[in-house]
Amino acid sequence: MIATIVSANVAMWIIPGQRKMVTAMRAGETPDPIHGMRGKQRSVHNTYFTLPMLLVMLSNRYSMTYSHPQN
Repeated sequence: MIATIVSANVAMWIIPGQRKMVTAMRAGETPDPIHGMRGKQRSVHNTYFTLPMLLVMLSNRYSMTYSHPQN
């Protein structure tokens, strides 16, 4: 689920916003800064999701992450 959220952030927010900014710059217009702010926000969210996603991915392989008394 976390990987789906990360992928959706990239596919639905970061890349389309970047394309809109590049299109505006190529047309000689000033790009709307909201696209950059949204992209940065989603990128920060993706960064925060990295460690829990890694833990979830490893927990299936290493039972010590969920079954050890001091987990």
